[in-house]
Amino acid sequence: MWFNLSPKDVELIHYALGHDETDKEAIELRNRLAEDAADRMDPDHNAWREKAFELYEQEGEVEIDHQGDDSNFISSSDEGAYVMAWVWVSNEAMGIHTCENCNAEWTADEMDGEICKQCVAQEEAEDEAMMGAQEAGWSMAGNDELLAGAPRFKHEDGRTSNAATWIELMEEESK
Repeated sequence: MWFNLSPKDVELIHYALGHDETDKEAIELRNRLAEDAADRMDPDHNAWREKAFELYEQEGEVEIDHQGDDSNFISSSDEGAYVMAWVWVSNEAMGIHTCENCNAEWTADEMDGEICKQCVAQEEAEDEAMMGAQEAGWSMAGNDELLAGAPRFKHEDGRTSNAATWIELMEEESK
């Protein structure tokens, strides 16, 4: 795991570790932090960042922080250096898709085209309810004033109801 520690963060960690010279793990961590701080101060690191940016930067694909703010890691050897870079991996490449209806993220097998199977099932249930209402002699009555555009069912005798009460009314009517 990599953490981007500021000089103040490193100072706080040193303070928290104390100066117990018998705790080998604390001594090792203090030494690693000191080495990292020394590496970050190396003037060659900015040159490595700049060269990596020049050679490999592709906006939106491979991004390299080359501004010299010491936020990216450099691991150098006698033959060269590794410069930390960010590589973009899209949701699509990971098999994650966004439903056009609910904007939730789903895997490919949870999708039916551009819509998730959950939204498809909901649409099918709504369509089935509408068909049942029409078969029973109900018709759609758009009434934005009543329920801000929510669908309303209008019965032959003039009564109206929303989809939530349609089943209750159908049961009442069949008695």
